[in-house]
Amino acid sequence: MNYERSGQLAKVFAADSPISAKQVRYILLRNVAGPDLLRQQIANASDPIERQSAQFVLLYKDLLRGQYATFADDLKQASLSDDKLGTSLGYTYTSGQTLKLFQWNGDKAESGYACPSIAQTAATLQNEAKNPHALNCFGEFILRNGLDGMPLEQPRAAGSLGSTASDFKGETFSRLDGYKQVIANAKAPKTDKAYALFRAINCYAPAGYNSCGGEDVAPAVRKAWFRQLKSSFADTQWGKSLQYYW
Repeated sequence: MNYERSGQLAKVFAADSPISAKQVRYILLRNVAGPDLLRQQIANASDPIERQSAQFVLLYKDLLRGQYATFADDLKQASLSDDKLGTSLGYTYTSGQTLKLFQWNGDKAESGYACPSIAQTAATLQNEAKNPHALNCFGEFILRNGLDGMPLEQPRAAGSLGSTASDFKGETFSRLDGYKQVIANAKAPKTDKAYALFRAINCYAPAGYNSCGGEDVAPAVRKAWFRQLKSSFADTQWGKSLQYYW
């Protein structure tokens, strides 16, 4: 903790470091390490789980913090193993994720809304940050892979290991904020706006609590979204299927 608090995190991961406890190293990598240190451990770590975890954290944070060009560069150089990463990423009750996450292809279209690969979506957002289809598809990536509230976004208790400010800068993208951008975009195509309304309303299902991250909206706003979906977009599959708002 002294290295962490004194801003000398790199010493934890130096070749001659006395700190070998795996969970200590995992906690610091996922919560505090910046991109340069993560890349160092991808290249140098002797523990394969540490190496793969550093790779996961780097790609995840590149992507979720809107560093899309960097994400593309890091993805090209990544070795995407299908080994499960659980406790090293902070998962306790589920088996976790694999690096194959970053090869996600949205063409399954569980909700009838088709998307390209996450790499293509990121490339679109790099060129056009408010692209309605890409914002919705970024949300779809998060939704379909269970990334809402995932452990990498959970703050550590104050004063505990890994609780200092992260060296990885940027605000985390939230699905709800993405949907709100599409809803507010007067030029968004009908299909994209209808799906954004449908998903934004469902962020509050089934108990009225926001599960999508971002700033909460009042029940009156959710009611207005529902009325908009059921009137202006009544002929879409999402306008037809949604019967409630929360």
